[in-house]
Amino acid sequence: MNIVKNVISIGAGNEQVPSIREAKNLGLRVIALDRNKDAEGFKIADVGEVVDIKNKNEVVNIAKKYNIKAVIPAPIGRYLTTVGAVNDAMGLVGISELAADTCVDKVKFNKSLVRANKKCARQIVAAGYRQVLVAVRKIGIPCILKPRYGSGSRGVVVIRCVEEIEKKIKEHLDNCLNEDSLIEELIEGKEFGVDGVVIDGKFTLVLVREKLLTELPYRQEIGYIAPARIDNDMLNDIRKGLEVCCKILGINNCMVNADILVTHGNEIIPIELSGRPAGLLNSNYIIPCATGINFLRNGIKMHLKEENSFQAEFLKPIFLRFLDISEGEVIDIPNRNMLSYRKNILKYECNIKSGDILNKVTCGKDVYARGFIITTGKTIEQAIAEVDRILGMFKILKK
Repeated sequence: MNIVKNVISIGAGNEQVPSIREAKNLGLRVIALDRNKDAEGFKIADVGEVVDIKNKNEVVNIAKKYNIKAVIPAPIGRYLTTVGAVNDAMGLVGISELAADTCVDKVKFNKSLVRANKKCARQIVAAGYRQVLVAVRKIGIPCILKPRYGSGSRGVVVIRCVEEIEKKIKEHLDNCLNEDSLIEELIEGKEFGVDGVVIDGKFTLVLVREKLLTELPYRQEIGYIAPARIDNDMLNDIRKGLEVCCKILGINNCMVNADILVTHGNEIIPIELSGRPAGLLNSNYIIPCATGINFLRNGIKMHLKEENSFQAEFLKPIFLRFLDISEGEVIDIPNRNMLSYRKNILKYECNIKSGDILNKVTCGKDVYARGFIITTGKTIEQAIAEVDRILGMFKILKK
């Protein structure tokens, strides 16, 4: 007789739903935690506990109460530390609290890598307008301002010239939510997202995605091209570089999501690295479509010490584009029924309506709720062209 295993989802929001669903499909009993009593994940989990996940002691007590066997790997931000606390308290497979803290705190992350002689952006931490201003002058222009813990590009701005300093500092601080500010040198290059897993110190590279970003002075992600258009030598350099970073940061036996910059001289600069899967449709849709790997399912099985595989079955061109349409009033949108006949459109979700007023995209909340398009083709260029055709169907009366 098989005994059903209890697993826990720390967070039960929309980003955790795919992982909860995969756990259910594996026959696991899911205990989901979230401070929002109406969280979507509660609708499909076996048990829902309303609790603030930043309260690690309370979360650990709940995990012990249910004798959980694993924390479900899922996208999570600052309170990845709670995941680590549960893993430590119960001797589970997964990231430790210490490593999680180093991941989510951009100051500790940067210092840990710099101490180990890894190339990173020069960084100063500051609090308040005067300190930020002094730090900007020390780092020099161009530079980038970001919150110490923030995600979704909230509060991230680039200062490109002296005339922008006062305005951009104030804009940054208005969106910083009382966190410390980080002032970093702006290194030129191309950004990539990297998905992988580290098991017993060995990093397995699953997928590298090209990132599409808004134009400066903002750095919001608006799309992903997978697999990235880079050669095998660069892929191997990325794999080896991230394996070293994981060892430096103490990240082991967990899924990994990283943001990196490849400079014009082909230097690989780590921007962020975290011991959990990526969100925004990457783990539950882009990776399976591009590689044939059920990334979340195999991640859950890895945490349960069950047989798993992270080897790609194929590589297929996939393009995800959020609806980062220009500012103005929406006059007309594409006909969904007409789009359903286009074979290269894998998924289309549009929450934009005629009459909506669209503002400039500066951070995640400006664009994610609008919707997205995911396409494929024989080549990535075909997939991109399909998206461009659809975006061209939106009629906007510009401001």
